[in-house]
Amino acid sequence: MKILKLFLVFLLAASTVYAKSYTVDENAFKIVDGNIGMGTNAPRSKLDIIGSTSAETMTVGGISTSQNEVGLSDALIFLKLEDNAASTTVTDTQGLNTCTSSVNTSTLTTTGKINLGFLFNGAVNVNCGTTIAPTGAFSFNAWVQSGSGGDAGGVLFGNRSSVSPNVGFRFFKKAGDATKGSFQIDTGSTIVTVDTTTTINTGSFFMVTGIYNGITACIYVNGVQEDCEAITGDAGTGAGNFYLDFSPISSATRWIGRLDNLLVWPRVLTASEITLLYGAGDGTDALTGNTGTISATSE
Repeated sequence: MKILKLFLVFLLAASTVYAKSYTVDENAFKIVDGNIGMGTNAPRSKLDIIGSTSAETMTVGGISTSQNEVGLSDALIFLKLEDNAASTTVTDTQGLNTCTSSVNTSTLTTTGKINLGFLFNGAVNVNCGTTIAPTGAFSFNAWVQSGSGGDAGGVLFGNRSSVSPNVGFRFFKKAGDATKGSFQIDTGSTIVTVDTTTTINTGSFFMVTGIYNGITACIYVNGVQEDCEAITGDAGTGAGNFYLDFSPISSATRWIGRLDNLLVWPRVLTASEITLLYGAGDGTDALTGNTGTISATSE
C-alpha cells in the first residue's frame, strides 16, 4: 500500500511540473499557468478549452489552422498590382521578387477586382525573374478578366521556359477557344493541360486557381473545380523567368484583359482555402500580405 501511495504522489508531482493548460482566443495562442494532470483538469473530467473557438488561429509554416483564414507567409509572390506611377517597378508584397514592367505602371493601371489592377493590351509585359519556380507541389490564385481580343493561346502568367525541355507552368487562353482558360504544366517529359469549362471572356472578373500536388493538376473557377488530369514530375527545375502577359515559348501570343491579386504558393491550397479566397474578393482589400493570412471575416 505504501508503494502504491508513493507512486500516486509521483504521478501527481510529474503532471504538475511538466503539464500546462492552455487557452485559445481570437487574439493569440497562449500558455497560461496551471496543470491539467493526465490530460484533464481533474480525474475523469473533460479538458476545457476556454475562449472563442470561432476565430482561433495558429500558423505553422505559413499555413493557418483557422477555419476562416488562408496562410500567406509562405507565398512565393503576391502581386496586388496597385502600382500606378511613372516607374516600371511592380511591387511584390512578399518582398521576395524584383518585378519590372516593360512600360511605366501608370499606363497599365485600371479598375481591379480588389482596388486597382493591370490592363494588358498584348504589347507589354512584366518580368519577375527566375525565383518563382516551385519544384514540387504548388498553387496559384488570381482574378482575371479576358477581353474579347487577344490570341487563343495568349499567356497571362507563367514560367514555362523557351529552352528545351521547356519545363514550367502557365495560365493562358485555351488554344483553339479563346473564350476559355487553360493551366498547363510541362515537366520536360510530360505536358498536361487542364481547361476551364466556364467562359471567361464576358468582361467580368473570374477567380482562377490552379493546383498541382505532384500527381494531379486541377483548375478551379470561382472556387469550383472544373478539370483535373494526372501528371507526375518536376515543373520547377529548368523553368524560365516568371512573366505576366508574355510567353517565352511564343512571344506572338499575348493576353488582352485585366489581372488582379496574383499569388503563387509552394504547396497545395485546400478546397476550403480556395473557397475563402473567392469570398475575400468582394472589392475590399482583405488580402494582408506577408503579415500571415487572408481573412474572409475581415471584409
